[in-house]
Amino acid sequence: MARLTALERQEQRAILRWLALVLPAGAVVLHVPNEEASGSAARGKALLGDGVLPGCPDLCVVWQGRAHWIEVKRRGRRAALRATQEEAHRRLALAGCPVGVATGPEEADALLREWGVPLKLPPPAWGRAA
Repeated sequence: MARLTALERQEQRAILRWLALVLPAGAVVLHVPNEEASGSAARGKALLGDGVLPGCPDLCVVWQGRAHWIEVKRRGRRAALRATQEEAHRRLALAGCPVGVATGPEEADALLREWGVPLKLPPPAWGRAA
């Protein structure tokens, strides 16, 4: 389990700011702090014993009883998913959860719209000329 890089943290916070504006009432967004398990081996083992899912996506949006998972990667150079992330994504998908990767608010917005989460604002132009 790797630590959240400074650039990924910036992307994640930008996504969270966007979600605060667009998520419908009753939606919940949360961060799964798996990076805490990347410290000492003993700490990682303890967290695994507590139920941490290695490779669990960074953000979860819960809407109408369904969990929608978003893995945050830094913009510009999309990193490949680690084996633990691929396995967690596979397991979540088998459980019926939508799972995707986003490098910023634009991609998170597109994922949620694709998954049928009704967002309060129309998709913005995201820097494109109107």
